[in-house]
Amino acid sequence: MGLRRCAVAASAMDAGKLCRVLEALGYAHVLTARDGEEALSLVRGFSVEALVTDAVLPRIDGAELIRRAYAMPLAVYPMAALIVPAGFRVPDIPCCAVVHPPVSRSALEAALASQAPALRQIPVQKRRLASDALASLGVPAHRGADCLARAVELAWLDARYLRGLTTRLYPAVGAEFGMTGRAVERAIRYVIDDAWRRGEIEAQYRLFGNTIDARRGCPTCSEMIARIADILRWEGRA
Repeated sequence: MGLRRCAVAASAMDAGKLCRVLEALGYAHVLTARDGEEALSLVRGFSVEALVTDAVLPRIDGAELIRRAYAMPLAVYPMAALIVPAGFRVPDIPCCAVVHPPVSRSALEAALASQAPALRQIPVQKRRLASDALASLGVPAHRGADCLARAVELAWLDARYLRGLTTRLYPAVGAEFGMTGRAVERAIRYVIDDAWRRGEIEAQYRLFGNTIDARRGCPTCSEMIARIADILRWEGRA
């Protein structure tokens, strides 16, 4: 996984203590922020794998901070943990775990682990955007379409999956569908081939232009997953 960085936004709690907890969890670089705006800048400017924030922050509160982070075009969307004081209403936001102070190492570790990409569900509007894009290309209703949609979601959450399709992405998708990584690849390949035989040529050209090798006639699995993930990242910003 390489070096891990974490943006931590804190106002009502001890930022130094939170940093020590994160360092104990193996995060090599822990970046602190005094308010939501500063934390958002850190998320935008660094490769942040985890975002731990107080619910109550100056300028931008913790829930809005997480919402805005997920609306930005990031290569890696961080695992997020929102620290909500007892008695406060827990905000309804996706892609976020809730912990209550005082924050212990075990509680924070469990919260972040629950937000690992393979366990995270993407925001509804992003899922709808991916579904619409695949439907416009003529991807048929088939198990391979479900595998393709989930592969797109994981690639959107963490673009590094695209560097390891056979070693990371396909096995992660297969684990959810009870399939081997090889079976996932075959199923995705099938629906792409079928879409390019039967689908709307204009929609295919609109999304892929002249980027497809004429000798192949249709995108590779990698090209398809990366293109739809980019639509979610850039064209579907909230």
